[in-house]
Amino acid sequence: MKHKVLIVEDQKAPLEALKDAVDEVMPKYFPDYTAQDKDIVRCYSEAFDKIANNVYAIVVLDHRMPIQNTGNLEKENFDLFSAQLVNIGYGLLPIIQRKSPDALIIGTSSLSRNERGDFHSPRYHMSKMYGEAERDLEKILHETRGEGENTT
Repeated sequence: MKHKVLIVEDQKAPLEALKDAVDEVMPKYFPDYTAQDKDIVRCYSEAFDKIANNVYAIVVLDHRMPIQNTGNLEKENFDLFSAQLVNIGYGLLPIIQRKSPDALIIGTSSLSRNERGDFHSPRYHMSKMYGEAERDLEKILHETRGEGENTT
Protein backbone atom coordinates (compact mmCIF):
# COMPACT_ATOMS: atom_id res chain seq x y z
CA MET A 1 0.00 0.00 0.00
CA LYS A 2 1.36 3.41 -0.95
CA HIS A 3 1.63 5.98 1.81
CA LYS A 4 0.49 9.27 0.32
CA VAL A 5 1.56 12.50 1.96
CA LEU A 6 -0.11 15.90 1.64
CA ILE A 7 1.87 19.04 2.47
CA VAL A 8 -0.18 22.21 2.93
CA GLU A 9 2.14 25.24 3.08
CA ASP A 10 1.78 28.64 1.41
CA GLN A 11 5.33 30.02 1.64
CA LYS A 12 8.18 28.90 -0.61
CA ALA A 13 11.09 28.53 1.86
CA PRO A 14 9.15 26.60 4.54
CA LEU A 15 7.60 24.46 1.81
CA GLU A 16 11.06 23.47 0.54
CA ALA A 17 12.14 22.56 4.09
CA LEU A 18 9.02 20.44 4.59
CA LYS A 19 9.38 18.69 1.22
CA ASP A 20 13.02 17.86 1.95
CA ALA A 21 12.16 16.55 5.41
CA VAL A 22 9.38 14.32 4.07
CA ASP A 23 11.55 12.96 1.26
CA GLU A 24 14.43 12.28 3.65
CA VAL A 25 12.53 10.71 6.54
CA MET A 26 9.57 8.88 4.95
CA PRO A 27 11.64 6.12 3.26
CA LYS A 28 13.05 5.12 6.66
CA TYR A 29 9.55 4.20 7.85
CA PHE A 30 7.84 3.40 4.55
CA PRO A 31 10.32 1.78 2.12
CA ASP A 32 7.81 1.99 -0.75
CA TYR A 33 7.57 5.79 -0.42
CA THR A 34 8.79 7.89 -3.35
CA ALA A 35 8.68 11.64 -3.93
CA GLN A 36 5.77 11.06 -6.33
CA ASP A 37 3.66 9.94 -3.35
CA LYS A 38 3.62 13.54 -2.12
CA ASP A 39 0.98 16.13 -3.00
CA ILE A 40 1.66 19.81 -2.36
CA VAL A 41 -0.87 22.61 -2.08
CA ARG A 42 -0.43 26.25 -1.18
CA CYS A 43 -3.92 27.44 -0.16
CA TYR A 44 -7.07 26.37 1.66
CA SER A 45 -9.22 25.73 -1.43
CA GLU A 46 -6.58 23.47 -3.01
CA ALA A 47 -6.11 21.62 0.30
CA PHE A 48 -9.86 21.11 0.63
CA ASP A 49 -10.05 19.65 -2.90
CA LYS A 50 -7.08 17.30 -2.36
CA ILE A 51 -8.42 16.10 0.99
CA ALA A 52 -11.91 15.53 -0.43
CA ASN A 53 -10.59 13.46 -3.34
CA ASN A 54 -7.71 11.46 -1.84
CA VAL A 55 -6.81 9.33 1.15
CA TYR A 56 -3.59 10.31 2.90
CA ALA A 57 -1.39 8.50 5.39
CA ILE A 58 0.19 11.77 6.54
CA VAL A 59 -0.96 15.37 6.28
CA VAL A 60 1.52 18.15 7.11
CA LEU A 61 -0.74 21.11 7.73
CA ASP A 62 -0.14 24.82 8.20
CA HIS A 63 -2.85 26.94 9.80
CA ARG A 64 -2.28 30.43 8.39
CA MET A 65 -2.72 30.49 4.61
CA PRO A 66 -4.57 32.20 1.77
CA ILE A 67 -8.02 30.91 0.89
CA GLN A 68 -7.27 30.93 -2.86
CA ASN A 69 -4.02 30.44 -4.76
CA THR A 70 -2.07 33.72 -4.88
CA GLY A 71 0.23 32.73 -7.75
CA ASN A 72 3.57 34.59 -7.54
CA LEU A 73 2.29 37.22 -5.11
CA GLU A 74 4.66 36.06 -2.34
CA LYS A 75 7.63 36.99 -4.56
CA GLU A 76 6.09 40.04 -6.25
CA ASN A 77 4.54 41.80 -3.23
CA PHE A 78 5.14 40.10 0.11
CA ASP A 79 3.07 42.64 2.06
CA LEU A 80 0.04 42.08 -0.16
CA PHE A 81 0.64 38.32 0.00
CA SER A 82 0.74 38.48 3.80
CA ALA A 83 -2.51 40.43 3.85
CA GLN A 84 -4.19 37.44 2.12
CA LEU A 85 -3.34 35.01 4.95
CA VAL A 86 -6.15 33.73 7.15
CA ASN A 87 -6.08 31.47 10.21
CA ILE A 88 -8.07 28.68 8.60
CA GLY A 89 -5.94 25.60 7.91
CA TYR A 90 -6.76 23.70 11.09
CA GLY A 91 -10.40 24.02 10.09
CA LEU A 92 -9.57 21.15 7.72
CA LEU A 93 -8.98 18.74 10.63
CA PRO A 94 -12.55 17.33 10.75
CA ILE A 95 -12.58 16.87 6.98
CA ILE A 96 -9.23 15.05 7.05
CA GLN A 97 -10.42 12.86 9.91
CA ARG A 98 -13.59 11.89 8.00
CA LYS A 99 -11.89 11.20 4.65
CA SER A 100 -8.63 9.71 5.97
CA PRO A 101 -9.47 8.50 9.51
CA ASP A 102 -6.08 6.81 9.96
CA ALA A 103 -4.08 9.82 8.76
CA LEU A 104 -1.30 11.16 10.91
CA ILE A 105 -1.92 14.92 10.97
CA ILE A 106 1.10 17.08 11.77
CA GLY A 107 0.64 20.80 12.34
CA THR A 108 3.28 23.32 11.37
CA SER A 109 1.78 26.53 12.69
CA SER A 110 3.85 28.56 15.11
CA LEU A 111 0.82 30.59 16.19
CA SER A 112 -0.09 30.62 19.87
CA ARG A 113 -3.31 29.06 21.15
CA ASN A 114 -4.91 32.53 21.32
CA GLU A 115 -3.87 33.31 17.73
CA ARG A 116 -5.35 30.02 16.50
CA GLY A 117 -8.75 31.02 17.88
CA ASP A 118 -11.37 28.33 18.30
CA PHE A 119 -9.66 25.83 16.01
CA HIS A 120 -8.43 22.57 17.46
CA SER A 121 -4.78 21.86 16.88
CA PRO A 122 -3.22 18.64 15.57
CA ARG A 123 -1.75 16.37 18.23
CA TYR A 124 1.68 16.48 16.59
CA HIS A 125 3.68 19.51 15.46
CA MET A 126 6.87 20.00 13.50
CA SER A 127 9.11 22.90 12.61
CA LYS A 128 9.26 24.38 9.12
CA MET A 129 13.00 25.10 9.42
CA TYR A 130 15.68 23.07 7.63
CA GLY A 131 17.25 20.55 9.97
CA GLU A 132 14.55 20.98 12.59
CA ALA A 133 11.83 19.70 10.26
CA GLU A 134 13.71 16.44 9.63
CA ARG A 135 14.42 15.98 13.34
CA ASP A 136 10.79 16.63 14.29
CA LEU A 137 9.34 14.36 11.61
CA GLU A 138 11.77 11.59 12.56
CA LYS A 139 10.69 11.88 16.20
CA ILE A 140 6.97 11.84 15.32
CA LEU A 141 7.26 8.83 13.01
CA HIS A 142 9.42 6.98 15.52
CA GLU A 143 6.78 7.59 18.20
CA THR A 144 3.78 6.71 16.06
CA ARG A 145 5.19 4.01 13.76
CA GLY A 146 8.02 2.49 15.77
CA GLU A 147 11.56 1.87 14.60
CA GLY A 148 12.27 2.86 11.03
CA GLU A 149 12.13 -0.16 8.70
CA ASN A 150 15.38 0.76 6.93
CA THR A 151 17.39 1.67 10.01
CA THR A 152 19.92 -0.64 11.61
